Amino acid sequence: MPFVNDAAPGSNKSLAVRVTNFDSIVSMQFVLRWNPAVLKFLTVDQFGLPTLGSGNFNTLRALDSGYVRLVWEGPNSFPGTSVPDETTIFRMRYNVIGQDTSSSQVKFTEIDYSFPTTEFEILKVISPDSTIQAFNETQCDLDHGFVAVGYTVATDEVEIREIEMQVTPNPFSEKAQLAFTLEQTSDIEILISDLAGRVLHKMQMPRLPAGNHITDIDTATFPMKGAYFLTLSAGQQTSVRLISFL
Repeated sequence: MPFVNDAAPGSNKSLAVRVTNFDSIVSMQFVLRWNPAVLKFLTVDQFGLPTLGSGNFNTLRALDSGYVRLVWEGPNSFPGTSVPDETTIFRMRYNVIGQDTSSSQVKFTEIDYSFPTTEFEILKVISPDSTIQAFNETQCDLDHGFVAVGYTVATDEVEIREIEMQVTPNPFSEKAQLAFTLEQTSDIEILISDLAGRVLHKMQMPRLPAGNHITDIDTATFPMKGAYFLTLSAGQQTSVRLISFL
């Protein structure tokens, strides 16, 4: 996937998913995740594989969840499906709702905290005996996408890892707690945003040491009951959770 630099707030951006060595592929499934406080899902299009279409994606959930699942099975289990290198197999389109200097990775991954669990898996026909082999996330060469809002970043400057975090309970009606783990001493920023990406509350916690931390989520932050995004940032690490105030 490409890097999109200097994206303007309010603009629409496309990230094409292109493949190399897509040879004798029987099926694939994975998740694409992004920061929904920065990018608002619009659509997925430009399908470049047989039988692949919008029905292979959970697009109804993509608008508010910050991720989309892909589950695809080719028309032939043998010899599988092959396409030329640099073929676009589909394209993600987003509206940039983040503010200047915000950013979002668009990452190939898997998901285990939502039903159904979706593991990263590519099934391929292997010659000469035509056995089928499964490849996981670590066995594939993945170039994740990235959108920088209002600035430019080089591809070798970006290394984003999620912060280990949990909101409990979720949904909540009276109070909730945010628990997170830092790998090193960091300045922390916590944002609460609505589904349109408007920031409703910002809290900064300077120089928190490495280790486990817990902070309360003040329900007075929320103007009404509903779904919101909680974004936790620590340096180059960012995690986002959809939370519900009932």
